[in-house]
Amino acid sequence: MFKVMIVDDEPFVIHGLRSRVDWESLDMELTGTAANGQDLLAMMAARPADLLITDVCMPHMDGLTLIERAKLVNPSLRCIVISAYSEFDYVKKALQHGVENYLLKPINESEFVETLAKTGENLARDRTARARASASASVPPDAIAFRTNILDRWVNGTIQDFELFERAELLHIDLSASAYRVCVLDVADAGGREPFACATELSELCRSVFLPVFAGEVFIDGSLRVVAVLHGPCAEESREAELRDALQRLGGEAAARGIRAFVAVSPVAAASAGVGECYASAVFYRHYRFLDPEALAVFCMRLPEASGLPTAEARMELQQFAAALRQGDLRQALQLAKRDVERHAGAGEGAGCGVGGAGAGAGPAGGPAGGPASGPAAGPALGRFGDGRGGMLPLVLCLVRTVIESGRVSDALPGTLAERLAGYPALRTREELQAWLARTIEEAIQAIGKRKGTYHLLVHLTLEQINKKYDAELSLKSLAGGFNVSPAYLGQLFKEETGKYFNDYLTHARLQASRALLLDTDMRIAEIVQRVGIPNQSYFNRIFKKTYGVSPMEFRRQNLQKQPS
Repeated sequence: MFKVMIVDDEPFVIHGLRSRVDWESLDMELTGTAANGQDLLAMMAARPADLLITDVCMPHMDGLTLIERAKLVNPSLRCIVISAYSEFDYVKKALQHGVENYLLKPINESEFVETLAKTGENLARDRTARARASASASVPPDAIAFRTNILDRWVNGTIQDFELFERAELLHIDLSASAYRVCVLDVADAGGREPFACATELSELCRSVFLPVFAGEVFIDGSLRVVAVLHGPCAEESREAELRDALQRLGGEAAARGIRAFVAVSPVAAASAGVGECYASAVFYRHYRFLDPEALAVFCMRLPEASGLPTAEARMELQQFAAALRQGDLRQALQLAKRDVERHAGAGEGAGCGVGGAGAGAGPAGGPAGGPASGPAAGPALGRFGDGRGGMLPLVLCLVRTVIESGRVSDALPGTLAERLAGYPALRTREELQAWLARTIEEAIQAIGKRKGTYHLLVHLTLEQINKKYDAELSLKSLAGGFNVSPAYLGQLFKEETGKYFNDYLTHARLQASRALLLDTDMRIAEIVQRVGIPNQSYFNRIFKKTYGVSPMEFRRQNLQKQPS
């Protein structure tokens, strides 16, 4: 659990942050607060901290000076600034000190919690990096975390315009280029290594391949995908052949390191405001790799709107299609698919383009957006589908995504379904497409039924330990050590698979056990607290009432009254 300290000369700010944030769910513990920087430094000398949250203007010592001195005590300390002042100079100085984010008062609670979550991920990665090498060699500069935070919020559309332009000026991010294009790189096969380690290595490769040739930004997003935002003339369609060559080189170098990467390349946006849609388009089409396993990349389909994303009406139908798949409604799913085939049959301009790897040769030849293939580097491609396959891609990719999300992120697709999906490029006629869809939808519904409730082996073992030893001192660190993986990896995997943070799940198991003891025994509350492994009684009373709406004593009293005399 990461140790957090807060310093602010306004007591109500500290009280608000202390009470309104569920620190434990973020794997954080609030270990100290102070009204000025001098007192905070004295506290840090006595006990370490991982994260410092500080105001700027305070008596005795301003927050930026505090950060500078606190990092002399702990060079790996991460910091968040909260301030009532939005002046450019304050923000610039904060960036120079490598802060995670600069938040304005009154604090937007959702933005604050999001910043804490991202900072927690960075802290976990710091620990993983330090475990692999010396701290001085492996901990990334704090400025990288700040930059990644801004870039991630930019592509996801969670940053306000004024803040984006201010931060972009500080970070020298070009928001006035003539064109933008986003590449999203997924690790299709990590070779058994941790996702974060592979994403880090892939991002370094991406920088070495792209940035000497193209202008842009490279970072790792919150889902451990590597994102390259290319801008300027290099992002324009006229440079597409050059981009293909770079993708071929990137795929080859990644393969040499045991990483199979797949790249989804967005259409071109004419302004920085379109980057979010470019990113969403690339994320939407990244599952194309299941339709063409030999491909290294796909250039996202150009729909009539030239956005790469389905229209609002089409998105609504895709949601209905996904719902039918999840509910096992074969008839409804087939009807929606038939409607889609009829809509796109004969459409001649659907053009997603796959870029093949070495030895890839399956699939019809074609080029991006209906243009010519770029020579030997083009490999298998999808272009100018007179039978409607181009327009059908959103529905087919929706099917793939729905099957994947029905189970757990670590599960592979069933072999038979994976083989059937890989046959998509070979379809030639409308009749073949209809027959393929009918069988694929049927297999997808069967796979969804079987995948529900399955867990990755490490998560299954972790759940076993929680259920058996909830009364012991359990932690991600101890369990991860036993499994020979990093705590960051196990924590991320557990959250993805169960939908809950490890500590939340453990607390819930302990509360469930305490309920049984309250009902079935006459043990004192203090004894129950000790029996189920909760640290102290006051904390137990607080979370029990928060969870069940009554105190432990009231819960016992109410249920005793219900029992027959």
